[in-house]
Amino acid sequence: MVGHFCVASDEIALVDRNCHKSVLHGLVLSGARPVYLVPTRNGYGLVEPPASRRPRCGRHRRPHRRQPLAQGAVSPTPPYAIVTNSTYDGLCYDAVHVTRDLAASTPRLHFDEAWFAYARFHPLYTHRYAMSVDGQILPDEQRPTLFSTQSTHKLLAALSQSAMVHIRTSPRAPVAPEHFNEAFMMHATTSPLYPAIASLDVAAGMMDGPPGPLARRRSGHRSHPLPPGHGPHRHPHRSGRRPPGLVLRDLAAPHGHRPRHQGRAHLRRRPPADLLRTEPSCWQLQPDAAWHGLPGLSQGYCMLDPIKVTLTCPGLDARGQWSERGIPARILTAYLATRNILVEKTDSYTALVLFSMGITKGKWGTLLDALMDFKALYDADTPSRTSCPPSSPAIRAATRA
Repeated sequence: MVGHFCVASDEIALVDRNCHKSVLHGLVLSGARPVYLVPTRNGYGLVEPPASRRPRCGRHRRPHRRQPLAQGAVSPTPPYAIVTNSTYDGLCYDAVHVTRDLAASTPRLHFDEAWFAYARFHPLYTHRYAMSVDGQILPDEQRPTLFSTQSTHKLLAALSQSAMVHIRTSPRAPVAPEHFNEAFMMHATTSPLYPAIASLDVAAGMMDGPPGPLARRRSGHRSHPLPPGHGPHRHPHRSGRRPPGLVLRDLAAPHGHRPRHQGRAHLRRRPPADLLRTEPSCWQLQPDAAWHGLPGLSQGYCMLDPIKVTLTCPGLDARGQWSERGIPARILTAYLATRNILVEKTDSYTALVLFSMGITKGKWGTLLDALMDFKALYDADTPSRTSCPPSSPAIRAATRA
């Protein structure tokens, strides 16, 4: 919807390569020419957010010089750019940094915040969402018009398919409401579902005022007990030999970083719970840290979202180094499916679990119990067909793997 309004046929659009397919559908409908912002990946395959290194300002001003799709475009200046925040791996980044970096290149900047509708309501995400970039941070004559699209139903209390569009206009590319409404109606039904609209009001009301930070804090609190190296001690093998222990690590947890608070660095490996809930430095990706494997990040630019928990399985590390033995994440998620636990995303050696608003301690405990049981089965050399009965095609495929 936003892309169809912002860019026309044969115009250039700067597109985050880690985008949702609806963005590509919008480019097809508008006839725009995409110039992709191709990110790097770490050893796990987690995508680095674009524009994460300094200095890079203006590097997209003339994409037609190196991009074949831009040849013959209406203008070498792209009128529209879109980036994904937070990413599908739970990485959220400094929206002010991104806006400044792309402001010289485009007058319209779109943040796809499908999984990030709650960011406005907790101080942990200050300046990490699109609508936080206002005239006090960047002058209106420099700031591009900002769009934010949020799939409110994903992590807040709204009916399926309920979503929001937010716009902060600027003199560089003003948005006429009547024109945007025409683009809106091209993709919306003339018979709106009023319960869906009402559920958006309910979701906004639940996050407004004190309940918003409280709901976010409770969801984050459910994920905090997962330590960086989760798993019980190894069990002896039946033959007396000890097999390689299985350690399920939580990527969305402090990894030996000592955050500073009120001028002092905490000496404990794991900061206090109250500090984890309020201090962004506990979750920031430090430049060139080995545990995340993304080189050259700017200080404070990228942060792990605590409520998006990435479990990493043994076999591969963040630098892409293989270990002697390992377990593909698909095996783990197939086992979790037998326990009626469905993860959001499975990669080669990582699995993403969402701690959405309203999650209970009982659900968190169920996940933790399942992970402990999986490790116990592994350490006991339990055959996979015994622990993961082939009750579905997906589980059968994982068992064969």
